[in-house]
Amino acid sequence: MHSPIKNKKVRMLYAICLYLIAWTFQICGFAQVAYCQGPVFFKHLTVEHGLSSSSVLSFTQDKSGFIWIGTMDGLNRFDGRKMKVFKSFYKDNIIEQNIQINKLMADEKQNIWIGTNNGLYIYDTAQDSFQVLFQSGRESPRSLTNNNIKAIWEDHQGYVWVGTEAGLNKIASEQNGKYRFLPIDSNLQGKNIQTIFEDGRKHILVGTTSGLFIVPDKRVSGKKYETLAAELIGKEITCIAEDQKGQLWIGTNRHGLYKIDQGLANWKRYTHVQGKDSGLTSNHITKIAMDGKGRIWLGTLKGLNLYDPTRDDFKTFQHNSADRQSLSNNGIFDLYVDKQGSVWIATFFGGVNIIEALTTNFKVYQTSDQKNSISSNIISAVAEGTDNNLWVGTEDEGLNLFDRKRKTFHHYKNSESVPSSLGSNNVKALLKDTRGRMWIGLYNGGLDLFENKVFKHFRYDDKINPIKSNDVTCLLEDRNKMIWIGHQARGINIYDPEARKMTTLESLYPGQKLSNSYITCFFQDSKNNIWIGTKQGLNRVDANGRSIKYFLRKQFPDQLNSDIINCVTEDKNNVIWIGTYAGLTRYDPAKNKFKTFTLTDGLSGNMIVGILVDDKNNLWLSTNNGLSKFDVSSGRFSIYNTHDGLPANVFNYSSFYKDSKANLFFGSHNGLVEFLPQEIETNHTAPEVKLTGLYLAGRQVTARDPSRILSKSITDTKGLTLSYDQNLVSIEYAILNLIKPEKSMSAYKLEGYDKNWVYTHSPTASFTNLPTGKYSLLVKSCNNDGGWGKQQKLLEIVILPPFWLTWWAYTFYILLTFTVTGGIFYFFNSRAILLRNLRFEQMTSAKQREVHQMKMDFFTHISHEIRTPLTMIMGPVEMLKSLIPPKSSNQKLVSSIQNNAERLLKLTNDLMDFRKADAGHTQLKIAAGDIIKFSKSIYEKFTENASVQQIDYNFSSTHESVILYFDPEHLEIVLTNLLSNALKFTPGGKRISMQISLTAEFTEIKVIDSGIGISAEDQSKIFTNFYQIDAIGNKKPGSGIGLAFSKSLIELHHGKISFYSILNKDNENETCFSVFLRLGKDHFDKKAFE
Repeated sequence: MHSPIKNKKVRMLYAICLYLIAWTFQICGFAQVAYCQGPVFFKHLTVEHGLSSSSVLSFTQDKSGFIWIGTMDGLNRFDGRKMKVFKSFYKDNIIEQNIQINKLMADEKQNIWIGTNNGLYIYDTAQDSFQVLFQSGRESPRSLTNNNIKAIWEDHQGYVWVGTEAGLNKIASEQNGKYRFLPIDSNLQGKNIQTIFEDGRKHILVGTTSGLFIVPDKRVSGKKYETLAAELIGKEITCIAEDQKGQLWIGTNRHGLYKIDQGLANWKRYTHVQGKDSGLTSNHITKIAMDGKGRIWLGTLKGLNLYDPTRDDFKTFQHNSADRQSLSNNGIFDLYVDKQGSVWIATFFGGVNIIEALTTNFKVYQTSDQKNSISSNIISAVAEGTDNNLWVGTEDEGLNLFDRKRKTFHHYKNSESVPSSLGSNNVKALLKDTRGRMWIGLYNGGLDLFENKVFKHFRYDDKINPIKSNDVTCLLEDRNKMIWIGHQARGINIYDPEARKMTTLESLYPGQKLSNSYITCFFQDSKNNIWIGTKQGLNRVDANGRSIKYFLRKQFPDQLNSDIINCVTEDKNNVIWIGTYAGLTRYDPAKNKFKTFTLTDGLSGNMIVGILVDDKNNLWLSTNNGLSKFDVSSGRFSIYNTHDGLPANVFNYSSFYKDSKANLFFGSHNGLVEFLPQEIETNHTAPEVKLTGLYLAGRQVTARDPSRILSKSITDTKGLTLSYDQNLVSIEYAILNLIKPEKSMSAYKLEGYDKNWVYTHSPTASFTNLPTGKYSLLVKSCNNDGGWGKQQKLLEIVILPPFWLTWWAYTFYILLTFTVTGGIFYFFNSRAILLRNLRFEQMTSAKQREVHQMKMDFFTHISHEIRTPLTMIMGPVEMLKSLIPPKSSNQKLVSSIQNNAERLLKLTNDLMDFRKADAGHTQLKIAAGDIIKFSKSIYEKFTENASVQQIDYNFSSTHESVILYFDPEHLEIVLTNLLSNALKFTPGGKRISMQISLTAEFTEIKVIDSGIGISAEDQSKIFTNFYQIDAIGNKKPGSGIGLAFSKSLIELHHGKISFYSILNKDNENETCFSVFLRLGKDHFDKKAFE
């Protein structure tokens, strides 16, 4: 086994040699002119695309469809969009870094065999793990003959043959995942192996630096190879291949290429001849590959060669710095044909080159520094002229005549000094008439006729045959050889070349009218109807009826998407197709119905600016977002854009043409496109989809992850079990379409979670807050040509429930349910008892309300009965008092009668007011007044009574005068009631005071006494109707309506009344009633002031 120092030196020396050889051939290659580049375009993958190194040495493809790329600095896996790089391999927990990959091979068991300059690695794609095989000792039968791997091959029996620079190895895989070296009966030990190949006869052919060798096999005879081997003795055999005819192709270093016939009796040698335009680019053949079309490709250190069997010679392809789609580098080290037939080319300085299996042979004509190139890239019109030449109109750069034989453009431009020159440089329409003359529609230049190498002009201001405007948009020659001329916003002229007479549509169709005068296009169908597109509707001039019919969106609201008509054509089934501003529309004249196709049906863009019908009745549509091909029979769209070689995705109005040889032309904003439809190959294969990445909460999970969520690689995982808190999931997948993969798209649906498919160009499915349950990830994919495949079930996902939703948690819940049920029974039983008690209390309360109502009715009745006689008494008493002398003893008696009658009348009125208040009928009469003066006047009415009872009676106020809005009559009742109650329940020697103060919002009136107080039991009932507290001494109790009435009156004032009563053991009690009256008057209703 080599030491690390020696391995490093050998590796550096090997790399330097490779670089020198490749660079030498590269320099020589620059002098070689490619024989025929042909319609072959090279796509490039470089370090900018994620490749680990631009020096590529080997390829292979696994069964899943991934491409594996070996470089001078690590291993790469490519899925069409994303590059995964392996720069480090694990060997006995030691990381081997910066490994040079010489050879790659994918075996039938999905293992990737990686031959490096320092050992053989075997990558288990399912387990995402590496094994390594080294040379354990010189000439050891149980190890590699050398660590520098040069060739790897798996034969039809599953044995793997490994060639090194010091011999051949045969390896068998065991059931336990281990590998065993098998003995080889051959004379190859010590030979520097360059290539290994198994031919159709099951012979193992080995190319070495000293010739060709056949591995002896008792089952097959190798005698036929003896002569061939003798011919190749001493020659370095670099590669071997077998074609579809069974012929062997053998490449050598410095001795060219050998082709051996099927019988192995005859062979032919091909070599590079200096100075010869055709033939091999080099005698150093590095690789031979057969593609799916049977073509033979040869890689050399001076470019790529394609065998041409018709000439028994080679087409060559080399780097061209002026062509971005040429081979990126001439030093080729490997060729590989993938499952789709694309050719992968490994170059030593230019990364990966790819020749895709399906070609889109779009020819593009663009302006350049060359004098004879097209005059502008903005193409506005195309038409075929005489001698198969092509006329091309541009925006503001005049007219071009393309000589197809010489591949040159001749320019025609406007010149004010030359009257017979082009009328304007802005060309809008081209028409070759049946006489072969070219008509040119111009913007701001009218109409030109090119005849006899001069331009004849038709202008708006001509005295003879004037046209409607100088802004011509479209042209048509009908089957009567009349020239139809469409104008911008001015309608139509019709020119009769025979009569040389210019007329208008209106004069030929009197009384008829178009839907709009801005003409966009003409078309005459197979029934001789002429269709006219405008900016506001489609029109049809009937061939026989001499009538004009128009079709507008408002007439067909569910069928037409737009009234802006850009183009009209007819297919081979006589169906009319219309290109509009909002999709492709099909017209069925029998049913007079339209059907419109849009982006949702597969169109590349909704704005259709051109339609051409090819020889197979497919429609080719130029849009504002690429070209679309519509298969009329299947209803399928194929999309082509800049990824397919188009110069731009935006195409120009009226710039489309089909020539006499069925070539189609479309003018874009960046050049003219020409192609033959049958040369545009379509991909009919729906791509496979494979999982490539799993992310939980943004963190990638792999098979080597400590979490052990994955037991194998995500690509080979079919089911995934996650805990309830691992429900933020992102899954990456690869759409394994390697033909224009950037155009592929996909749709995914998580069955059990998503109701609809999620369509995306980014192959990632993300889900947040997945609830507990089982799900299936379904994915369907679309290839580069819009072909959708069937849905695939990629992954089963199980989100486990949290611990509180597990079976043992449910057991606990059952036990808890029984406990709760018992508690609920107890609760409802107690509640039933409570309800019974509540009903009793409700009955008691209802009875109390009944008694209250009876009292109210009684008081009201009594008040009415008493007040009438009292009123009658008051008059006689007043007369009696006036008849008795003032100082008579009877005067006092009569005064006493009068006072008590007045008091009784007042009490009766109070009872009546209380009844009104209780019924909500009391109406306040608000007026402004001095509340201090008013309150003090009420206070002073009780001064004499307080003095008689020997009560300390006083009045205080924080302000001398306060103007307040209140009802004097009702407020007097309140204050009188409070002072009266205070006197009633305060014994002699105690104190009563009235205090008035102001706050920011209220005036507060307090009546404070130190009487007997109010017990705690009575305090909750103090404002209840008819509730009474026993008076002290011989004082008579009240009616029990005073405080309740007072409270209702204060609330009518939008105020409030409160109290507190403090009872002390030493009889120093304190009871305080507080009345709060709001300042201002905005809180009163306007009626209160009336």
